[in-house]
Amino acid sequence: MNQHQPNKSFQVRSQVKAMWTIMAILGFVILSTSLATEQHLSGGSTLFGVSLAMCIWSSSSSIVQLFDDHVEMKLGPLAPLRRVLYRDIEKVEILKRKKARLVYRTGGRQTSTKIPLNLLEAQEGRWLLRFLVSKTA
Repeated sequence: MNQHQPNKSFQVRSQVKAMWTIMAILGFVILSTSLATEQHLSGGSTLFGVSLAMCIWSSSSSIVQLFDDHVEMKLGPLAPLRRVLYRDIEKVEILKRKKARLVYRTGGRQTSTKIPLNLLEAQEGRWLLRFLVSKTA
């Protein structure tokens, strides 16, 4: 597979990035208040840590990248990078307005990956779905 620059990349939409930023700030405030008042306010450190990780990941990563012969998906900071050859794509299913499932063959067996369309701008999500459908056999 080519490891050159992608032909098209899809990043997390700005509203989602803003939500994670607000959640990180809220978590920081809860954590700071808890430390300052010496009262245990549960969840502040977890909210802050998770939201901060999501902010950093979403601002520096593309969740879907299209190359000449394959698609790469990194759908979360801890999610594995998935590389799928276009020729291995069997079908694309729309599960809900906010999710699609990419069904493909890998290592001789069928597998699937859910794509959270709500992380993308609506127009980009529709374009991506049409593109992936066009690659099915």
